[in-house]
Amino acid sequence: MDGGSNDETVGILQKYSPWVSYWESEKDRGQSHAINKGFSLASGKLYCWINSDDYFTKGALKEAAISFLKTKAQFLYGNCTNLKDGRFSIHHTPIVFDRYLYMPGVAQPSVFWDSDIHQPLWEELQCTLDFELWMRIAKGARKKYIDKVLSVAREHAEAKTHTKDEKLKRRWQEDQDRQWQIHGPIPWERLNKESRIVRKFFLMVPILKKLF
Repeated sequence: MDGGSNDETVGILQKYSPWVSYWESEKDRGQSHAINKGFSLASGKLYCWINSDDYFTKGALKEAAISFLKTKAQFLYGNCTNLKDGRFSIHHTPIVFDRYLYMPGVAQPSVFWDSDIHQPLWEELQCTLDFELWMRIAKGARKKYIDKVLSVAREHAEAKTHTKDEKLKRRWQEDQDRQWQIHGPIPWERLNKESRIVRKFFLMVPILKKLF
């Protein structure tokens, strides 16, 4: 799904169209709307999405599918590599418990889920759209951590996650205020302390991650 780009996106889509079941390039109402349109056409059992800045590692889709079939998990997630200025750094995703779904840390391009638990993205959100979706679909779902790097996320000045733009920073705050009106109130101080302890525990005994 492309929002009517005026760069070389359409040419690339046309080049690979024989291997793509569907694509479009037209103005939409934002990222969440475009993603929702894509999922409305999906017919598969295992869902995910990848943004144009990012890419899957070799074998990532196969790894997720095998884990999905073997474990019967509904929400699967793995590690991600951040790419900035030609340098790679691994982001080790923390184990996801329902209690700590309010704490950011799951790498969006390394997340896969059963279509049975899917819900539309909240289209009013521009920045926290993935984080808010996890809070809805992962709670109570059977989860599985895949201890492998499943994706690469590019960090650059225009990326929303790493922005220094004051206008976009305000939009991040607006999104957070909006979502906490629905999911809050959140005992931040207590959850922060607990989650830090849990992360340290798994760093000390990393083999335990395989149990989750």
